[in-house]
Amino acid sequence: MVAVSVGCAAPTRLGDDADVSWQGYDLDFTDIVFDGGDLRRAVFDSDHISFRGAWFEGGRGDFGGARFDDGTVDYSESWGQRPEVLPPGMADHLS
Repeated sequence: MVAVSVGCAAPTRLGDDADVSWQGYDLDFTDIVFDGGDLRRAVFDSDHISFRGAWFEGGRGDFGGARFDDGTVDYSESWGQRPEVLPPGMADHLS
C-alpha cells in the first residue's frame, strides 16, 4: 500500500479556477492512504472516482465545499475515520 498525502506547500487547486484542471478525468485512489489533505471546493465531475479500499487516517481530509457533480463515487471496502467535512451520504460506513 502506498501512503499519499494530498496537498502541498503551494496547494494544487481542483476547482473551476485551477491552473491545471483535473476535471473530467476518472480518478483512481484505490487502496491508498489519505493522511490529510485540502480538497476544499474541489470539483469532481468525471464518470468514475474510486476510493475503493482507501484508508482515511484520522479524519483529517478536508472536503468542505467539494462538489461531486457527475458519475459514481466508489467508497466500497474503504476504512478508517470518515473525513468530517465529506458531503452527507458519502462514505457513511466509515467510523
